[in-house]
Amino acid sequence: MEKKKPKVTIKSIAEYCKVSVGTVSSVLQNQYKNRRITMPTVKKIRNAAKELGYIPDIYARRMRIGSSGKTPLVLSLMTTYEAPLNLTNSYLYALRDAVKNNDAINSRFDVSISIELFPVGNLSSMTSLISGNCCNAAIITNTMAEDDKFLEENPLPFPCVLIDRKIAGYSSVMSSEHLGAKAAKILKTANRKNPAILCGTPLTQSTKQRLESFKKEFGADTKIISAAGLSEGAAYIAMKQFFTFGGKIDSLYTLSDSLAMGAYLAINDMNMKIPTDISVISVGDRAYSEYFNPPLTVLGTNYQEVAAFASSMLISMTLSNLIKPNILNVGERTIIRKSI
Repeated sequence: MEKKKPKVTIKSIAEYCKVSVGTVSSVLQNQYKNRRITMPTVKKIRNAAKELGYIPDIYARRMRIGSSGKTPLVLSLMTTYEAPLNLTNSYLYALRDAVKNNDAINSRFDVSISIELFPVGNLSSMTSLISGNCCNAAIITNTMAEDDKFLEENPLPFPCVLIDRKIAGYSSVMSSEHLGAKAAKILKTANRKNPAILCGTPLTQSTKQRLESFKKEFGADTKIISAAGLSEGAAYIAMKQFFTFGGKIDSLYTLSDSLAMGAYLAINDMNMKIPTDISVISVGDRAYSEYFNPPLTVLGTNYQEVAAFASSMLISMTLSNLIKPNILNVGERTIIRKSI
């Protein structure tokens, strides 16, 4: 078994170069001009760092260095690699705007925003969660059942806001539990009798709830079309396969706007029309859903609003130094467009 190499530190670089720890620190932080360190020494230290394989501890550096004497504060969005990019962007922009518009947090902290990605269903692989070394506060979204169990069994040592899942001890922003049933009622009112549900895999706590509530309202034998992912492309492939093997429906309930986009293209490729041949209704209402052809009927909560509420809640928790759980239920809305 190969012996593990010792970690290369600033101290070990200083010993290697026969200079002080402070000199190495100044060079690696690009502050050598203020210290009037000569260029030969700068090059010697930088070359040694590369040769020895030095990897800087970014988190420790953040904790040591703050702008204008403020305390460094790292806010993080934690989500899966598989999460749709536009959904991830919604949360990053919301965090940015919440920080920008909050005088209290700007007066006290030097804020940076990070994104931490984890493999779907494997939040536990982020070992820095338990120690609290990854960030000072976080929004966590797109978790699976395994992730939720991990969070329940391992209370995190910093403020967290979860999206669309209730776990004891955590704050969360929740959308309606009855979105699936409401979608089914809308399709029934449109006199649709043969629906299908288009879902991505794997299912989260919230998407599973939407699927089950739709089936309960419309019937347990409702067709399920499972895409091998959450993207537009995965939805397109799943719908094309469904139609190619003789699948017939008169309506479709998609569990996200991204899936609806893929479904639209597949329906069009099969020379069918929306809503004449197939009505389509979706959960969400991203900024682009009204620009579908025809415009997409949606219900539920606006993702930008959910992100804004979660960001505001996270900052409030951070400023008050409280991790006391709070549940915020976001109101639902229905926008009937020409896809029904």
